[in-house]
Amino acid sequence: MTESILWKYIRRSQLGYKFNRQYSVGGYVLDFYCPDKRVAVEIDGGIHKTRIEYDRYRDRWLKGADIKVLRVLDSDILKDISSVIEKIKVNLN
Repeated sequence: MTESILWKYIRRSQLGYKFNRQYSVGGYVLDFYCPDKRVAVEIDGGIHKTRIEYDRYRDRWLKGADIKVLRVLDSDILKDISSVIEKIKVNLN
C-alpha cells in the first residue's frame, strides 16, 4: 500500500527524474530506482526489523555499485508524505 502511495508522487518524472519501480540490480530488487542519479528508494516496513543485517549487507553492496540507498519508513509515507518527497528531492541533488 505505501509503495503505491509513494509511486503516485514520483512516477512520470514528477520530481524531474525518471524512477523505475521494482528495479532489479545485482540480484536485488529495489523498490524504486532513479538511474540518472543512481539513487534507490527503499520503503522499510515491519519486516525490516527482522532483516537488519541483510539490509546492511545489501546497502553496502549497492554502495559498492555506486548506488545511493535512501530508506524511508512506511509509517512516514502514511503520516507525512510531503516530508518523504522532500527527503527524496534533497537526495537527488
